[in-house]
Amino acid sequence: MDRRQLLKGMAGVAGSTAFLGGTRFASAQDYNAMIEASKSEGPLNVYSSFGDEFWPFVLEPFNKKYPWITVNYLDLNTTEAVQRYLLERSAGSQTADMMVFISPELWHDLSKRGEIDLYTSAEEPNLPKVALQYPGIYTGFVDVDVLAWNSRLLPAELAPSGLEDLANKVKANPDVFAGKIVTKSALNESGQKMSIRALERRHGEEKLWEWLSIIGAQTRFDQSSASNAEKVLTGEALVAFSLSLGQTLRNMADPARASLFAWSFYSDGSPVGPRNAAVMKGATNVNSARLLLDTMLTAEGQAGVVRASKVPMRSDFPADGLPEGFLTYESLNQQLGAENVLPITFEEETDEQKADFIKRYSEAYKVST
Repeated sequence: MDRRQLLKGMAGVAGSTAFLGGTRFASAQDYNAMIEASKSEGPLNVYSSFGDEFWPFVLEPFNKKYPWITVNYLDLNTTEAVQRYLLERSAGSQTADMMVFISPELWHDLSKRGEIDLYTSAEEPNLPKVALQYPGIYTGFVDVDVLAWNSRLLPAELAPSGLEDLANKVKANPDVFAGKIVTKSALNESGQKMSIRALERRHGEEKLWEWLSIIGAQTRFDQSSASNAEKVLTGEALVAFSLSLGQTLRNMADPARASLFAWSFYSDGSPVGPRNAAVMKGATNVNSARLLLDTMLTAEGQAGVVRASKVPMRSDFPADGLPEGFLTYESLNQQLGAENVLPITFEEETDEQKADFIKRYSEAYKVST
């Protein structure tokens, strides 16, 4: 995807539609009917890989618009959320009305299974085209892989500016970095694997895996960006890579943490991953779920995304009261440049390709399989 495609996408698409009970509507009167129908529904259940650090900011405008709707959100590992939904669905139990999570691979699988409510959001004309991942699945915001380091413990001259730069500095200073680099394992999280695939497309397999072999020999794994950031802050690790920008911005908002914490985009290309949302086919409270999806994609909802330290897809909202220098999808592309925006996407792989990745990754990171 080049810069022209990205900017062209910002123009959006024509037409606005809403749904009620599986039927397409296009008028304000019919949207009002959906709102009325939501008043007879029960509490709205959301499964997502986000918790209290995210939902209160997005729910603030939703609660003002629809105070009769109670929202229960469960903060789950992405794989756990999808497995739970599918098990409950197969048992005929009440399950998630809406899901919000990271993995393009799992969204692809749910779409193939026919588990997505094919709702066309009323906000679709206001979104860049890349925000429509599959029918009914919308990117509400993106996250970016970044580098972070302990600015008090790591000498300034060894601070990494990109992945190649990190590999070069680790190779030249193995004693400094020995066991002091942390990241999430791509063997346990599909999003990490797809970040690597995005980097492969940019740099070529041979060059990238040479870098990863150097870095991997000095790397330990932890399960989340939050725990990786904590290891950097405490000095247990000097550097974290493939760290969530959202997690990084939350740390930088705390002056005490910011005094220990420094970060950078990858100068040689940063993987950018979609954070997608959809109303589920198994939804019990379908009208309420559609209203929440729409609210997340409104200007007010996207401003809430900024307050949650995320990068929203829209830019057309007032900056009043928002953090100084906040990013949007559009300004991220402008700041990084098209050549340094590496979209994280899902591509089908053969069993041979999957096995080759596991072998290559395990060798680079000295992991026993």
